[in-house]
Amino acid sequence: MAETSRQWKRQVLLSDQLRVEVLPELGGKIASISLVPGGGELLQAPLRPYEARTPTLPFDQGDGGGWDECLPSVGPCVVEYGENGRAEIPDHGDFWRVPFTVDEATATTLRMHAEGTSLPVQFERQLTVDGGTLRLDYALRNTGTVAVPYGWSVHPLFAVEPFDRIHLPDSVREITAASSGDGRLGASGTRHAWPLTTNALDEQPLDLSLCGSHDDGVGDKLVMPAPSEGWCALERKTLRAMVTLRFDASEWPWLGLWICYGGWPSGPSEKKGYTVALEPCNLPDDALAASLAQGAGALLDAGETRRWTLVLDVGKAEER
Repeated sequence: MAETSRQWKRQVLLSDQLRVEVLPELGGKIASISLVPGGGELLQAPLRPYEARTPTLPFDQGDGGGWDECLPSVGPCVVEYGENGRAEIPDHGDFWRVPFTVDEATATTLRMHAEGTSLPVQFERQLTVDGGTLRLDYALRNTGTVAVPYGWSVHPLFAVEPFDRIHLPDSVREITAASSGDGRLGASGTRHAWPLTTNALDEQPLDLSLCGSHDDGVGDKLVMPAPSEGWCALERKTLRAMVTLRFDASEWPWLGLWICYGGWPSGPSEKKGYTVALEPCNLPDDALAASLAQGAGALLDAGETRRWTLVLDVGKAEER
């Protein structure tokens, strides 16, 4: 872990196969998921020291590691709601930047909540470890008097190495490039076959499922309709581990992939990310406002609570 400018409170969950470390004060960040025994780390280490977040801090000025929650939008945007409601949603949403209150903590369970700053919502997340499984139970409650729109995307930055591989169900045949930092996938909106396509820069074959090296300069955001099978996975070769994220595709109808092999952040002196993020979500566009214009996103009535579950399974590489 990177050195920190202060000591942040840490909550540790432990099973016979997983050790999970959480920083409630920093957006409830899952800072580490490591294998027991052996200590192999599944999440990207922070690119910057941990610091307190401000309401307007850009995401690329944060630590850039671990697992955050993007809510009520990924991209910054302005959303109108009700008769006079207007929400200015910051980069990657409210909740990665606000402190969470711990409501319950045991050796295997951590429940905590936080209040939104741009919309009147309360967000609760409970983490439970059991063997090689990390279960996340979520609740989102509208504390206001009118219905509010929202988008949610999980944002786990998984560590990778060359020749690790992204696995998707066989039903996934095509993806769309939302962005491509080095241009290898062409302009935003370009569709590609999955996993084998052609590099737009040199017309050479390109296997999108195969992880490249840290020096490739790649920073691609891919989006696709969520596979009905409700899973996506990352194979960690040297750890001999298959990391599988399971979700309800009927509730979260989109799947994003953030593929970063040294292509982010963009500053010349910045330490670069080396990660793949598997991101079930309800947003075809990072910005909630743009997704709402496409008929996507969701609406939460006054006083309504929505609950959902996400499961991370860590098994042997030949399992899925």
